[in-house]
Amino acid sequence: MALQRIEDWDEFLGPPQLVSNKTTEPPLRLDRKAASLAALSGDHWHDNMLKLVGSWFAMGNTEEEIHNLAEYHTLPGYTVEQTRPEIQKMIDGAKRKGFGLVIGNQRQAHGVIHQDTIYMNSHNQLFLLGPKGSKKKDTRLTNFFAEIALETTKVDGRESLKTFSVKGQLSDGKPLPEVEVNAADFDRLDWVLNHWGAKAQITVGPKHKEHTAAAIKFCSKTVERAIYQHTGWITEGGKHTYLSASGGIGANGRNDAIETELQGILASYDLPRPSEKGAFDFNIALDQFEELIEGGIGLLLLGAVFRSVLSEFDPCTVSVYLQGTTGTFKSAIAGCLQAFFGKNFQGSHLPENWSSTGNAIEKKAFLAKDTLFTVDDFVARGTPSEVSRLHRAAERVLRAQGNQSGRDRLTSTTQIRGAYVPRGLILVDHLT
Repeated sequence: MALQRIEDWDEFLGPPQLVSNKTTEPPLRLDRKAASLAALSGDHWHDNMLKLVGSWFAMGNTEEEIHNLAEYHTLPGYTVEQTRPEIQKMIDGAKRKGFGLVIGNQRQAHGVIHQDTIYMNSHNQLFLLGPKGSKKKDTRLTNFFAEIALETTKVDGRESLKTFSVKGQLSDGKPLPEVEVNAADFDRLDWVLNHWGAKAQITVGPKHKEHTAAAIKFCSKTVERAIYQHTGWITEGGKHTYLSASGGIGANGRNDAIETELQGILASYDLPRPSEKGAFDFNIALDQFEELIEGGIGLLLLGAVFRSVLSEFDPCTVSVYLQGTTGTFKSAIAGCLQAFFGKNFQGSHLPENWSSTGNAIEKKAFLAKDTLFTVDDFVARGTPSEVSRLHRAAERVLRAQGNQSGRDRLTSTTQIRGAYVPRGLILVDHLT
């Protein structure tokens, strides 16, 4: 159907509607994309632009926004200056028709009601739009466009850290490198200069930096994701999933939708995809560990591996202390036990040793959730102060395992920072 009159808009837009407190979009039957493509190709340009202008105005776009949008539909052989009066006639007709009416200080744009201020991207530049109905002009905030493409939440089991992946483009179309910014640092916009240099400019003006940060968020279509920085069980959608460096494993096998990021030695906690051939014959392991050490100690050590996995459901309040002289294969045995959680573990490659600080051991034991965490080479030798330090660290870590509590600390702002408590089972290798 060709549109020749303003009244014909009713066929596409329905009756004029006042903007209310509801965010429900007016019922539109217009395919804007199809109308836009048709206008760009010169197919019934006037009819399609009439539809588009009526639609934009009904959605609450300002006159300047509509002119900016219509500018992209200027046909070859015509100039923007020649087209603008024609678009203005369409806008004036929409005003007479009553589309996009405003109540109070609210306005509607893109189907969502916003209070007082609104932002837009035009020609890869961010603008602060003047209040609807006032003579205040739109204000250019930047010579670039930026958007938050990805919001990542990194979870360690106690704290969450949010980061934004920001993409950008200069007004001349030149792409800017993607930047990862801590969410807490985003609004200061220091990252713009640090990563994009002097070519990306924010216009000088009152609160322009604050408006720029808000405009980037407003114009972004952000994808959210979570990354886990610990091992062990989590609950997703009422179902349990076990985490390792390779991702999550649930009742139905590998869950590729869950992401993990284990740092340092913790990356060796890496479980393979469940075998299609079925489970390992556990009787073989039982026989081997029963023969390994007399008196059932081998079976006790093997039991520690599987007890650690249940810590999520029943916190483990004991540690395993493996003591012996040089040559009794303590580290080799610990490596075999630890290898249940990753093929790269072995006697010379274990999660931790006692040369680390007590704080570091505590944090790793916290992140190694629902798993065996071996701390190797407890050797009480050296100067009296070294021996004393080692004993203090061991007492602190093993006491935290037994009591499932630790030593709280204060931050620089006197806020209480909770302790990192072991969430698996600690195995200690002690050389006598």
